[in-house]
Amino acid sequence: MRKSFHVERAAVAILITVSGAFGLSSQAISAPEDKPEQIVAEQVRRQGYPCAEPLSAKRDSKDSQPHGIVWILECEGARYSVPLIPHRAAAVEKLDQSK
Repeated sequence: MRKSFHVERAAVAILITVSGAFGLSSQAISAPEDKPEQIVAEQVRRQGYPCAEPLSAKRDSKDSQPHGIVWILECEGARYSVPLIPHRAAAVEKLDQSK
């Protein structure tokens, strides 16, 4: 369970780094009520994809790598694969809603 804590902590650190690289204010990324789905949804919106209501963001351990974490973002009406790599735009991929 300790390893899982460190992995999740690293995931949040990457989210904060990527968010900062794309101009989110420190207030927006440091608020304790911010959840991963809110941070990932903001990145998706900044890249022109619709996500009015983020429902969840789950780490995709199969596609994640040490230098970047892939999140599956579920929004009302859309689903995305969002790899977050510090100092790079996310290569957002729209996924099929059926899964």
